[in-house]
Amino acid sequence: MCLFFIVGIVPKEKIIGQEMRYCPLCGRETMHVIISRRTWFTLFFLPIFPVSGKRTIARCQVCGYEGAGNPVAGV
Repeated sequence: MCLFFIVGIVPKEKIIGQEMRYCPLCGRETMHVIISRRTWFTLFFLPIFPVSGKRTIARCQVCGYEGAGNPVAGV
């Protein structure tokens, strides 16, 4: 008898909103997507339990730079 398990650790992202911010990489005001990210342990590609806490990041739409993000007010 042989048992085969497919396990992994996968980051999941949820878009919270968008905001105009200064991008340190571009050096100008650009649109950033505010994202909530959490890493999950998966079994057969199904998320079972979170491995990390929620992190909020801001991703620049022009260059892709990701930095610390604060949630958009009112979302």
